Amino acid sequence: MSATTATTALAAGVESHEEVSGPENGAQRCIRREGSTWSACRCSDCRASNARLHKLNRVGRLGNAAGARARADVLLDSWQAADWNAMAIASATGISVATVRDLLRERRGGHRRELTRGTIQAVLSAATPTSGRVGAVGTRRRLRALAWMGWTLQDLASRTGVPLMTLSDARADSLRTVLAAVATTVADLYEQLQNTMGPSAWIVSYARNRAWAPPAAWDDDTIDDPAAQPEGLVPRGRRTTDPLVVEEVADLHRVGYTDREIATRLGFNTPDAVAMIRRRHLKRAAA
Repeated sequence: MSATTATTALAAGVESHEEVSGPENGAQRCIRREGSTWSACRCSDCRASNARLHKLNRVGRLGNAAGARARADVLLDSWQAADWNAMAIASATGISVATVRDLLRERRGGHRRELTRGTIQAVLSAATPTSGRVGAVGTRRRLRALAWMGWTLQDLASRTGVPLMTLSDARADSLRTVLAAVATTVADLYEQLQNTMGPSAWIVSYARNRAWAPPAAWDDDTIDDPAAQPEGLVPRGRRTTDPLVVEEVADLHRVGYTDREIATRLGFNTPDAVAMIRRRHLKRAAA
C-alpha cells in the first residue's frame, strides 16, 4: 500500500470514528442502572435528568421522592409485622413474588436495598391482597368484636360460606396467619354487622366475660396492627364508681346516646349498669 493510500485510509478511519462517537454526531451509551435516581452517566438523557433533579433540589421539591421511599418502607415494615407473606404482598402490589421474597429476606437480614421507582409506586398504590396469607390478628379481633355484639360463629359461617372450624381457629389463638380471602371476607362482614346486635345472648355473655373488645373499641385504621390496643374499655372494678367513667357516661348521655349505645361503647355487659350510673351519680350531681 502506498503512503498516499495509507494516509487516505487513516483519514477515512478517523472520520468514521468521529461519526460514531464524536460529541457532535453520536451520543454516549447510557450506563444508568435500572431504577436508579442519580447517575454518573453522561448521556444526553441522564444529563437532562440530573439537571432537573438539581433544580428540584434547589427549590426544595426533591424531598417528595425521599418521602415516597420512606412511606413505601413504612408500608413494607407494617406488612411484615402483620405477617403478610410474599404472595399476599405480591397480589396487593403487582410486584413479582420472587422480587418480594428477595426484599423480605434482605429486610429480615437487616439489609435494605434502595427501592426502585417502580417498586415504590407499586407499594404506595397497593390494594387488598387477593391470595397468600396475612396475619390473623385483625380477623381475630373482628370475630371477637362480633361475638361481643351477639353474633355466633355459626351465624357468621352461614353468612360467609367460610367453614365453621376455620372461623373458630381464627377467633381463638390457634392460627398466626389466615388466608387473605378469609381475612377479606371477615372484614367485609364486620363492616356490615359491627353496629348491629346479633341474636345470641349467650355469645354476648361469653365474649364479655372474656373481656373481648367491642367494635367501638377499635379504629378501622389500626385494627389489623398487632401493636394497637382497644380504646375506651372500662377496666373491671372501675365501672360504676370511677369519676372518669361517670363523666364519660354523662357526656355521651348529654349528646343523645341511649343507655344501650353507651353500654356498647364503654364495654358494659348490659345497659342497666349505665342506667344505675345515671340514677346514682348524675342526678346526685345535678342536685
